[in-house]
Amino acid sequence: MMGVSLAMSGSLFSGVNIITHHQFKVSNRAMLRDNMPYSIIMLLFATGILFIMEAKGVR
Repeated sequence: MMGVSLAMSGSLFSGVNIITHHQFKVSNRAMLRDNMPYSIIMLLFATGILFIMEAKGVR
């Protein structure tokens, strides 16, 4: 689930970003630039959560 949510916000080819691009006339470059900090922070957070879960023995 983490991978899907990160892909939807980070990919320019996801349906959410395509709809936003056409609805609000935002350039792909601007959308990528604005979504990149969020995607990086959430990737680090999700990776940390997975390491914590592994350390606690969750499978």
